[in-house]
Amino acid sequence: MKTFVTTNAKQTQKLGEMLAQELKGGAIICLSGDLGSGKTTFTQGLLKGLKVAGPYTSPTFVIMKKY
Repeated sequence: MKTFVTTNAKQTQKLGEMLAQELKGGAIICLSGDLGSGKTTFTQGLLKGLKVAGPYTSPTFVIMKKY
């Protein structure tokens, strides 16, 4: 198992972009963490690396708005 530590949003997004280059079809990625831990920031980089058109927003806040 590898561990990656980032210290700012730019690094976290870059890590997501790097992972996107390693993914194969059918991969499943599960993210877990407290609010503000960087899940959306990481996902923004991942989606950018996968060439998915933005904008990329946090689904957490959409769920919170519905309730």
